Amino acid sequence: MSQNDFLRPSFFEDVLASEEPSVIKIISLKSEPASDAGEAYSSVVKRVFLDAQLENKSIQQKSLVIKIPHGKEVATAEALNEMKLFPREINFYEKIAPEFEDLYKSKGKSVKFSPKYFESEENIVILEDLSSRNFKNADRIKGLNLDHCKCVLKKMAEFHAASAVYFENNGPFEDILTKGVFTENNRPYIEAFNESLYSVLKKCMVKFYENGAYFADKFCRSSKEITSEIIDSGKIDYSDFNVLNHGDCWSNNIMFNYDESEKIKETLFIDFQYCKYGTPAEDLYYFILSSAEHDLKVANFEYFIKFYYDELVKNLKLLDYPKTIPTLIDIHIALYRHGIWAIMTTVGIMGAALLDRNENASMDNYVSDDQNGNDFKMMVYGNERYIKAMNQLLPWMDNRGVLD
Repeated sequence: MSQNDFLRPSFFEDVLASEEPSVIKIISLKSEPASDAGEAYSSVVKRVFLDAQLENKSIQQKSLVIKIPHGKEVATAEALNEMKLFPREINFYEKIAPEFEDLYKSKGKSVKFSPKYFESEENIVILEDLSSRNFKNADRIKGLNLDHCKCVLKKMAEFHAASAVYFENNGPFEDILTKGVFTENNRPYIEAFNESLYSVLKKCMVKFYENGAYFADKFCRSSKEITSEIIDSGKIDYSDFNVLNHGDCWSNNIMFNYDESEKIKETLFIDFQYCKYGTPAEDLYYFILSSAEHDLKVANFEYFIKFYYDELVKNLKLLDYPKTIPTLIDIHIALYRHGIWAIMTTVGIMGAALLDRNENASMDNYVSDDQNGNDFKMMVYGNERYIKAMNQLLPWMDNRGVLD
């Protein structure tokens, strides 16, 4: 389906028929991009405004968020399709999210992880528009302060605990959630992506970063070597404590609702296209390094892990996790063993998080080796905010043994 095929009243009448039976007719609709350039990379996201006629003849205004795959005009569309992003996200919304929330409901606790989902056609994700309930993203460039980070880690711990209990109660997750994106089948795409990024990053590192030549030699290994480490880290060790990772837990995929005093009332996740069962180290590195404000990334890293761990244990106990609860040391061991996710985060999504809004921000320009692509990546890795972050994180990662 093209970007405009769904922009017809009959499509939304069918979508709303089961969930909103009082809607009998769509009188009018209009759409607009739901995000600016540089805010969404893996799909096309639109906000649709509807005037709906109800059974009592009154007119009600509704808004929905629609996600569809990129069209053929986007060079990376084939690779993104091969990674099964939409089937994975639909699987989560239709099957997993209700099960996780029911686990807490059975214990008398109301927990929501995501917006309301509407069943639709293949490769289309239709969600409630959280902005209509005054949810919004925090400032990704500034980064999340301590209170915001704690709210996210609390939600992450609830999510991870539910997934661990679900696994024990129901058996393994389906292959689409167990294998994830970083697999041998996708190696050609991953290697090409890494080659494109690291070639530009190495030049910037040598030219602009503190001790750049030293860190470029340790950090910017061959794309084949980096890809193998990523794929190996994605292989599940069932003797370890494992969870369903959100897989793309950065500030743009986290929505907050605030009270009148701007205190956070509720936190929800969006965009589950990269969900992956495995080590919790993936989500922990990804969120903290990409989205915490600069002064918290390293200084509060150990505190954040302890805060997450305490929340995890509390929820595992609440949900009657039947196995031995992991220790805090177990979580730290996982972080040391899977340090590749610190590298992946800093090379990948952290650059996007710290970049000014830019019309050239796209998946194609991340991957492309043409002039536009290289200019864009120079903008990412030569960004003063990114350099400042890496000057802090590179010695920290080196001291943790991540770069060895």
